[in-house]
Amino acid sequence: MEPGVVVACAAFGIDPRSVVRSSGGLESSVWRVETAEERSYALRRYDRSAGVDDACVRSELAWLDALAEELPEVVPRPLRKADGSLRPFVGDVREGAASAFWIASTWID
Repeated sequence: MEPGVVVACAAFGIDPRSVVRSSGGLESSVWRVETAEERSYALRRYDRSAGVDDACVRSELAWLDALAEELPEVVPRPLRKADGSLRPFVGDVREGAASAFWIASTWID
């Protein structure tokens, strides 16, 4: 398991039993995380070098959270960090700046 995945899971209070890299794109990568309690989560890493910034990721989190509350359809519900905040986990700090932002949400089959 990649070290960044382990640290990001811990930031969201996820104790992974298994982790499978699901997909990747130009600006993000996704892992499906399974827990011993048989819960599934999506863990997404946004690459800052692709132009993704904190404001962009926070906006996505706010929209997903609002949609999960308001829509009758099932949408991914973002997880809050261990401190209760609805913010991305900033990981992979290099040269004083984050090179990646991580979010976690419920997995939708």
